[in-house]
Amino acid sequence: VDIDRDGDLDGVGTQFSNGAMIWIEAPDDPTQPWTSNVINSDIAGGLSLDVADIDFDGDPDLVVGEFRNGFELFGLENDLCNSGTWIRHVLDGGTAGFEHHDGAQIVDIDGDGDFDVISNGFRNNATPRIFENLANSPSTTAPTANAGSDINISLPTNSVVLNGSGNDADGGTITYLWTQESGPSTATLSGANTADLTASNLVIGSYVFRLTVTDDETDTAFDEVTVMVTPEGQDEIWLEAECASVGSNWSVVNDVAASGGQYILPPVGNSTSAPPTDVNSIVTFNFSVATAGTYRVYGLVSVPSGSDDSFWIRSNGGSWVSWNSIPGGSDFSWQQFHRSPNGPIFVTYNLSAGANTIQIAHREDGAGLDKLYVTLTDNVPVGFGGVDPTCIPSQVAQNLNNDLSETIENTRNTSISISPNPSRITAYISVSDEKSEISQMYIYDALGRVVRHIEGEHLKIGIAEYELDVNGLEEGVYFIRCLFKDTGKSSTHRLVVRK
Repeated sequence: VDIDRDGDLDGVGTQFSNGAMIWIEAPDDPTQPWTSNVINSDIAGGLSLDVADIDFDGDPDLVVGEFRNGFELFGLENDLCNSGTWIRHVLDGGTAGFEHHDGAQIVDIDGDGDFDVISNGFRNNATPRIFENLANSPSTTAPTANAGSDINISLPTNSVVLNGSGNDADGGTITYLWTQESGPSTATLSGANTADLTASNLVIGSYVFRLTVTDDETDTAFDEVTVMVTPEGQDEIWLEAECASVGSNWSVVNDVAASGGQYILPPVGNSTSAPPTDVNSIVTFNFSVATAGTYRVYGLVSVPSGSDDSFWIRSNGGSWVSWNSIPGGSDFSWQQFHRSPNGPIFVTYNLSAGANTIQIAHREDGAGLDKLYVTLTDNVPVGFGGVDPTCIPSQVAQNLNNDLSETIENTRNTSISISPNPSRITAYISVSDEKSEISQMYIYDALGRVVRHIEGEHLKIGIAEYELDVNGLEEGVYFIRCLFKDTGKSSTHRLVVRK
């Protein structure tokens, strides 16, 4: 169950004897250990456990019953997103000697719209019990919150007004609180205690803002809105697939042969007769163009067979088109969007100046998507193409947030050294394993934006030795991410540039 609402599944459990009840947080990196967190330290034999959003606030709560000591039945309210704690409620104090070895299931037993609890004993009074929820229905008392629709803006515009709203169903007064939940930088917030928020000093990337509404009974509700800030409009745009809004049915695959070291795969199964209606099977690319006009789109794709060679495509919410019979092979290659009712007919899109979208949906499950190239020019992409400045690989983003020291992350046994560090004109990079070669090098600024992408062979000056010209970089802190040809793994290190 997703205990902390971060999009992945966590674990929760109790112990047979006296001891702590815990939830185990899944890491962002599946190769790393899970983190144990104590929910309650004095549950006496909590064999009976169930999970549901009992208070309808959007996160999972717990019910656990004891079969030792006090024979109590508890509700544990998940308040991690507010106070960072669990709130314990006694549902049955054990006065009748009922222990809860078997059961403790959460269910709307009387069909009145709220959750009740059923339980059963093992040794003492082994009969079913029903604990009815007598609280008022949340549909009549809880407030509502609406943070508004997601917004896309393009630099140089770097501020946005978010129009929120709220309501208390039973007619009480409400208060507002806006907070920033995530983003590439800390935005300046004005009007955080009103319905309308102004967020300014935004940089390239995706921000999530939350509006929390509290009524006069201290019941709360919240809603979130995403603000996507894209670079100033261009006539040529490069878009990494793994940094798009990728539906949860798709998979992100690590592969050194892909641009940025990752590509995406659609879910298992085919949807050839019609595009999928499930939004989790759709990938959305948000971008801006400087000039209105007719744009061509290329995809860097892998199509291993004739039954794994298609996607559904559309732009700006228009009609879906089948991009079928894509040429190429299992290796990634650039292919132009086309439709193929009676042979390939190239597809172009009339884009307006400013924000636009391209969506790709699942059609056949074996076709891989690495990158898009949107262009008003006659240029044909080659190699990995250009850099997507909005794309921050998850490894680098995590490193920036953690603010680690000189060697931020080393995901392989090969070590790297940079000298001099700080550097003024030239930095020399040495690889400890002479058999390992750097295939790609990405340089990120302190906000995680790609400022340079270089093929490793263009930097190599000897065995396991590379030369990097930093003269064109502004003074500051940078992060160098090296992808290795032999393993597909990477290593990220800090570089300081002085003038």
